Amino acid sequence: MSFVGHFCMPEADFTSSTNMENAFKSAFFNQLLGNKWASYAYDIYKAWWIILVSVVVAWGFATAFLYLIKKFGGIMLWVSFVMTGCIFFVLGFYAFFSASK
Repeated sequence: MSFVGHFCMPEADFTSSTNMENAFKSAFFNQLLGNKWASYAYDIYKAWWIILVSVVVAWGFATAFLYLIKKFGGIMLWVSFVMTGCIFFVLGFYAFFSASK
């Protein structure tokens, strides 16, 4: 039985032949790589238009978002500063009045 660099096979008379070792290797690689990768490729082939539409929609949203940031970035920044200050102000009053009770 070997581990590093080899397949683990039981030690018996029928497994010690090179034909059996080659059969194990081919079965392993056909199962692992053959069916799985073919299945992945077939799934992508079946859903290529969904992937294409998703890419186009994501590109459209990204372009629109970058345009909005370019036009309204300064306003959005100042609004977020003001809202953060208001939230801290309200939380401070809440903490002050709840601690004084």
